[in-house]
Amino acid sequence: MNFSEMAENVGLTVDEFVEIAHGFIEATQSDLLQLKAAMEASLPQQISATAHSIKGAALTFGFERMHAAALTVEKHARANDLDSVPEAVHRIETELGAIAVALRENREVGF
Repeated sequence: MNFSEMAENVGLTVDEFVEIAHGFIEATQSDLLQLKAAMEASLPQQISATAHSIKGAALTFGFERMHAAALTVEKHARANDLDSVPEAVHRIETELGAIAVALRENREVGF
């Protein structure tokens, strides 16, 4: 991930972007817990709303693959097609992990 370019796209310095992105990771981890609880309870409206939140935040930061996965969750939940949701939620988790690793690695090399 090119955090310099991503920071520039949202009008931040790299340090500001990285700091805010760490907050994004924490918030998204919390959202994922809510999303999983809603999935277990089969609550499509809550699944859709939580996915919408993740989708918007991911788009703001430029995390396009996470945005796409959250959009998939949101669409399927709105259609009450909950069987397709777990795979997309897994993609969100995978992307979140990759972002967290990239942030740690870039922080270590001076970002």
